[in-house]
Amino acid sequence: MQLSEDTLALLTNFGSINSNIVLRPGQQLKTISEAKNILAVADIVEDFPSDMGIYDLNEFLSTYSLVDDATLAFEGTSVQISNNTNKVRFYFAEPSILTTPDKDITMPDCEVNITLTEEVLSKTSRICIRTSRCRFCR
Repeated sequence: MQLSEDTLALLTNFGSINSNIVLRPGQQLKTISEAKNILAVADIVEDFPSDMGIYDLNEFLSTYSLVDDATLAFEGTSVQISNNTNKVRFYFAEPSILTTPDKDITMPDCEVNITLTEEVLSKTSRICIRTSRCRFCR
């Protein structure tokens, strides 16, 4: 399995929320901050075959980036990151010691829904800058 650029970007972003993560089977990534006040969920194209606890996500991403055109091979409690000339074995952390989301959050239906296009936002910003009456621009 190879990780797509989108998945690598998501993992990098998730690393700023929490340094550890459990990658579960399926095509979804989830993380929660240590304080449990930030939750992030994203759909990905890869499907991980088993639970993969990563204690330091940034270390994993650095290790992955050391191997050009890397392929992941899952083997029990580790993953082998390799190409034609290099191999690195990365061992999983026990998922029970990592901060992971326990359940999904179900949000209620929205009461108000707006669509703010880039054009409208740009015009609003220009109007705001040209007038001194805007309370945000003073």
